[in-house]
Amino acid sequence: MHLPWRDLTLPLGPGAGPGISTSLLREEAGELARLAAGARVLEVGAAYGFSTIAMAQTARHIVSVDLPAGWVCSQSALVSGLSAYRVLDAVTVLGGSSFQVLPSLAESGEKFGLVFIDGDHAYDSVTQDARNAWALLDEDGVLACHDYLETCCCTDVKPALDTLFPEGPAYTLGSMAVYKK
Repeated sequence: MHLPWRDLTLPLGPGAGPGISTSLLREEAGELARLAAGARVLEVGAAYGFSTIAMAQTARHIVSVDLPAGWVCSQSALVSGLSAYRVLDAVTVLGGSSFQVLPSLAESGEKFGLVFIDGDHAYDSVTQDARNAWALLDEDGVLACHDYLETCCCTDVKPALDTLFPEGPAYTLGSMAVYKK
């Protein structure tokens, strides 16, 4: 499966906004919104914010961790999209490496009902992000990881997650794997 990047809009929440560049499928975004409903959410890898906006329309609050402005995507584009869809107040954007931010959140005692990972897709990065994210989940929390079934550009995601979770995901949807604690 290959998920190409394209501009999509989200018809769900209080505000209709512009197209946001994403590789998520609409059904993946819908599932993320469902999983996020009423929950505190941690997102690792916001890119341009399509997944952030989808989850912010139903979540209690989102902490979104992505590399600082000037890397692959722009935080100004993320914030612009959050504003256009009127969900900016529902999101705290933390610029920095997930390798530093997630352990910091754990040290602060933070817990989340949903963690969505779509950050660095290298094997070691996926492993470290998933391991750190698992420790941040509520006792009945859910971990969702994008690009699990991607066969073109993100081929390290599935082997990394299969090694970390040999029992496999609870289910997959599109290219997303969902694990339940």
